[in-house]
Amino acid sequence: MSLLTFDQSTTPAATTFVAPKRFDVHTVSSLQDWVDGHADAGRVHLTIDASEVRFVDLAAIEHLEALAEHPERSIGITSPSIAMALTLEFLRPSAELAEVA
Repeated sequence: MSLLTFDQSTTPAATTFVAPKRFDVHTVSSLQDWVDGHADAGRVHLTIDASEVRFVDLAAIEHLEALAEHPERSIGITSPSIAMALTLEFLRPSAELAEVA
């Protein structure tokens, strides 16, 4: 079971990272910096807005999964673009992606 979830809430959280249009090995450092900043502030539920993603590579998906495996943190994906949803589906066909209310 994947630890990444689709967050279906309609209100953006204060702890929402907007993923770039090209979400790949070259841009995951901005996500890591954001996560580190919120972790230092004690925030444990983080949301990633993936609505603008047009390209995502395996490095970004693996980075998301590594972040989600942290025992004291949850990572949710909200508004996944078609590119993000298809990539998750093809790369992790057996992963169960739960909806978060």
